Amino acid sequence: AAAAAEPSQALTLKPTRLMKSPRLGKLKDPSAWRRTMQRSKRTIDGQVSKLMDTLIKRLQVTRPQYEDVSTMTQRTDGTPMDGAGILQAFNESFGYDLTPDQKSAVEDVVSDMTLEPFPM
Repeated sequence: AAAAAEPSQALTLKPTRLMKSPRLGKLKDPSAWRRTMQRSKRTIDGQVSKLMDTLIKRLQVTRPQYEDVSTMTQRTDGTPMDGAGILQAFNESFGYDLTPDQKSAVEDVVSDMTLEPFPM
C-alpha cells in the first residue's frame, strides 16, 4: 500500500504561473489612480451600453398575448373546467399547499403571460 502523505504536504498549494500578482499603485503617482478610474468608467459604460441594447431588443420583440387562464373553459386535453378551476388545479398539482410567495409568483407569471405582449 502507498504511504499516506503527511497532512502538511497534502494541504500545500503550489503557486501557478497563470496567476498574476496584483499591481500596487504608488501613492506618489496620482495619475495612476486617474488612469484606473478612466479604465473603470470605460468598462462600466460599455456594460451599460450592452444592457441598454439588450433591453431595446427585448422591447422590440412582441408576441400574441395568451388567453387569460381565469377565462379558460377547458384543460389542454379538452376536458371542460371553469377558469378558476384551471388555476386551482395547477396550484394543487404540486402536492403541497403553496406559500403566499409561491402563489404570488404564479399570479405574476399568469399576469405577465396574459396582460403583456412582451416575452418574459
